[in-house]
Amino acid sequence: MSADQVADLRERLARIEERQVGLISILERHTSEIAQWTAKINGKVDTLERESHAIKTKLWLVALVSGAVFSTIWELIKVRVFPR
Repeated sequence: MSADQVADLRERLARIEERQVGLISILERHTSEIAQWTAKINGKVDTLERESHAIKTKLWLVALVSGAVFSTIWELIKVRVFPR
């Protein structure tokens, strides 16, 4: 192998290494961005879960109160409309 061929191979190898370094930095940057997005999404999902739990609790409370009200009204109707 001549000196020119060796120099050419060294040049090519240096360019390949530069490309690898560039690709690795791009991958690291995108990986960190994905981690940040994942953290944001997890935070939003946690917020949605808490809010849905609060809504579910409020719906149960409304159902309980409305059931008690309608039950009381029905008992009053039975006593007044259908006396024994």
